[in-house]
Amino acid sequence: MIQFFAKRINSKKGFTLVELLVVIAILGLLALIGIPRLGAYRKDAAEAANTATA
Repeated sequence: MIQFFAKRINSKKGFTLVELLVVIAILGLLALIGIPRLGAYRKDAAEAANTATA
């Protein structure tokens, strides 16, 4: 049991550079897709508000 905890303490914690780069790339792709869609939703909402008040 003591060996288990000793091994766990000595093990390295954290993420590798490759893992971080993959996560950053995925987040970038999601932002690349999501930001233009957000603009389209805002435009559609503004048009709907204008139609509703006219």
